Amino acid sequence: MIPRYLALPAVLLMTGALATPALAAKQTIAFTAVKTSKPGVLGGTDRLVNAKGKVIGHDAVACKETPGKKRASCTVVFKLAAPKSGSISGKFTIKFTEKVVHGTITGGTGGYAGATGTITATPGDKTKVVLTIA
Repeated sequence: MIPRYLALPAVLLMTGALATPALAAKQTIAFTAVKTSKPGVLGGTDRLVNAKGKVIGHDAVACKETPGKKRASCTVVFKLAAPKSGSISGKFTIKFTEKVVHGTITGGTGGYAGATGTITATPGDKTKVVLTIA
């Protein structure tokens, strides 16, 4: 059984460097991920909402639990319409004995093509997400 506090969504902090000239400057994108899939499910989907309450995109998280190891391997894709159109993808491992999740940004499309960096996630009910792309 997965501890309730580890059910996604999670608070994600992504810090990354991008290969494309359009994203050469450091950029921070903050939003709240509002869960749209069944509560208590490891993984799922979220609406991404900015500070003004406007939906700026959505995400999809898929996880596979490792039996007997108290962990799960996950992938995530953030599809954003603002501030730029495109997606940012990543992967991370949830260790059920730890409250913080670490992972990597594995790429992007559109305005985020070539994205790289790191992911730090703190699971919670209402997810505050900050993407820092450098």
